[in-house]
Amino acid sequence: MKRDPIAGTRRGAAVWALAGILLLAFAPRVWRRGAPAPMFSLPETPIDRVSPDGAAQWVFLSESLKHVPRGASYTIRAATGDEEMNLFMMSLGLFEGHMPYPNSYFGIPIPGYAANADFVLAYGCAGDGAAENVVVARVRGGCVQRGAGKMR
Repeated sequence: MKRDPIAGTRRGAAVWALAGILLLAFAPRVWRRGAPAPMFSLPETPIDRVSPDGAAQWVFLSESLKHVPRGASYTIRAATGDEEMNLFMMSLGLFEGHMPYPNSYFGIPIPGYAANADFVLAYGCAGDGAAENVVVARVRGGCVQRGAGKMR
């Protein structure tokens, strides 16, 4: 007995058609639910997709930059040493033409060094900023304060 070559093709076509129908059966559920908006929107920062915490820190720094004049020195204060270090390292790339003074290095305080800064970038308006530091601006994520540096 010879096999019918057309019958094999028809069977294969039926399997492919059934698989296609099965895949399309779930599409209306996805369409109804909607696509996740962040996946199809433009990111606000270069690190929105990979680090939401880092993205919030980036926004804080980029908004703070508008209130710190070029050539001025700055330091950063945050609630934790990790946040402070991350913010400080990111600021080195964003604050071109400014003089950075670290407040701590990997969580180890550097006493007195940051006291020379013209501006204090307080993430979450946190940190043990001096009482005499005047708030220059409130930005998304924190505030910019006037430091004890030479621009005072």
